[in-house]
Amino acid sequence: MPTIIFEPTGRRVEVEAGANLLELCRQHGVPIESLCGGNGACGKCAVQVIDGDVPITNEQRVHFSDEQLAGGWRLACQTRVEHDVRVTVPVPASALAGRIMTSGEAPAVELKPAVRKHLVKLDPATPNDPTSDADRIRLRIPDGARLRFRPSALRKLPEALQLGKDAVTATVWKDTILDVEAGDTFLGNYGIAFDVGTSTVAALLVDLNTGHELGVAAGLNPQRRYGEDVISRIAYCREHADGAERLARVIAGLLSDLAAQVTVGRDLRHVGEYVAVGNTTMAHLVAGVDPSSLGELPYAPVFTAPQTMLDGPKGARLGHKPLEIPDALGGFVGSDVLTAAVALGLHTKPGKRLFLDIGTNAEIVAGGRDRMLAASAAAGPAFEGAKIECGMIGSAGAIDSCRVENDDLVFGVIGNVAPAGLCGSGLVDTVATLLDLGVINDSGRLLPPDECPKTVPAKVRDRLHEADGMTRITLAGDVYLSQRDIRELQNAKAAIAAGVEILLRHLGIAPDDLDEVLIAGAFGSTLDPLSAQRIGVIPRVALNKVRALGNTALQGAKAYLLSTDFRQEVSAVADHIDLRDLSAEPDFMDRFAAHMPFGAIAR
Repeated sequence: MPTIIFEPTGRRVEVEAGANLLELCRQHGVPIESLCGGNGACGKCAVQVIDGDVPITNEQRVHFSDEQLAGGWRLACQTRVEHDVRVTVPVPASALAGRIMTSGEAPAVELKPAVRKHLVKLDPATPNDPTSDADRIRLRIPDGARLRFRPSALRKLPEALQLGKDAVTATVWKDTILDVEAGDTFLGNYGIAFDVGTSTVAALLVDLNTGHELGVAAGLNPQRRYGEDVISRIAYCREHADGAERLARVIAGLLSDLAAQVTVGRDLRHVGEYVAVGNTTMAHLVAGVDPSSLGELPYAPVFTAPQTMLDGPKGARLGHKPLEIPDALGGFVGSDVLTAAVALGLHTKPGKRLFLDIGTNAEIVAGGRDRMLAASAAAGPAFEGAKIECGMIGSAGAIDSCRVENDDLVFGVIGNVAPAGLCGSGLVDTVATLLDLGVINDSGRLLPPDECPKTVPAKVRDRLHEADGMTRITLAGDVYLSQRDIRELQNAKAAIAAGVEILLRHLGIAPDDLDEVLIAGAFGSTLDPLSAQRIGVIPRVALNKVRALGNTALQGAKAYLLSTDFRQEVSAVADHIDLRDLSAEPDFMDRFAAHMPFGAIAR
């Protein structure tokens, strides 16, 4: 029987030879669009075959160019699976709605954007006044004598003055007149903040005149097909001469698509500036810089200082407006964490706090006003549903919670649809529940039915079975949890717990000394703190000290858009935070091993 691997979730299933790919997606809960009933007319069920041989049919040629066909694009409804294949199924926007975190605690910053608009009305030119149009505009803008015109704006000026009848709106960015438009376009002054994550990317449209949020959009990072985590993507760049260029090109395409989505009903030309935050590898790829140096000792990035891309990323369709990448702390702690920490005011508040951004690459910040430490823990993608046999991202069909009810396991499913897989919060919750029942012991072993404690309900015991020489537990439908999944979770949580322990030790404090434990991101917002403490991924502090913050990275990028003072503060705090390399800590591996059992508690 052929095996099909559905990306980006990594779901692996065995299927009957000759089965229709569209029907397989539907049977196994993989969200896919199709408007024509599967007759090849609408073209909405486009998928990309990454590995495996799928013949090209005449129906495929109608919808795809030769280049697209060579790149593996096919219509699912016209594809039959005869051999093992790996296929990327683009996740429909409806399935992602509300699951990629786009909201978070809004920072309080003084409105002082780098982009400003000025309506300039010129008197008609006279023979007695030889002053150039450009200079007359500069003189009518506050502090305009220092401004210089961008060549593209200067070329637009004659037509803009003519159409506007000597009234134009000048867009000023820093010390540059970036654009001129005919008439009064003062109200159309926007910026877009991007949170470029390893797995997902979010965009936020901001009114730079008011600071108001006007719209959000989000999507899966298409770089996932080149590797689930930053380490594998760095390796791809090192192994392929054009690897960095490929990864930069696909992320530039997604940023363009999200910018178009978030400005629907508005003019993209009125976006004056973009800000993109992300981990250091993602920042390099947005900037079009090869991150290969991050894959070998001493793991030094090419840059950590803020970068300005005057025309946006190469290949992006962003209207040739500047894109800013804020400061990073180091090789694996990027601008997403730094801007979030500053927006939250962690450097100004008394007391001690622990800030966790848990994802494929887990970043940790600990301390407060007197001293702050940061580190990165290579948790791997388990918390995002990857490398879990029935894992998937937190979208429609994902099991996201687990409890015991009427002596059986009961699961919450995103979207109230049939279960299709297990996302990160569901994985943590399920393992925590099975630990409490005694189905998983503290070493992480999933017990077979005859070894379970007598207190385990019969309905739960009946879910246990052996497959491929290992114990599995059926959750719902064909979704299961395996022994291998539990080991992946143990590796992820042990890396984070060891990192937390080491930072707190350097601060000379215990978990009980913490005033707050702050968890960022979509995973943190859906995570049950009790379950997280039960498996040992966060310290066992009083639950009223644990707080989920939402997408702090996107809010940090928003603050960066809205305030030049905030930008200076970010750079100052970057110099204040002590970045610790966990791999250089002499007892990291000992601490990692000590936290592998589920009975371990971060101290």
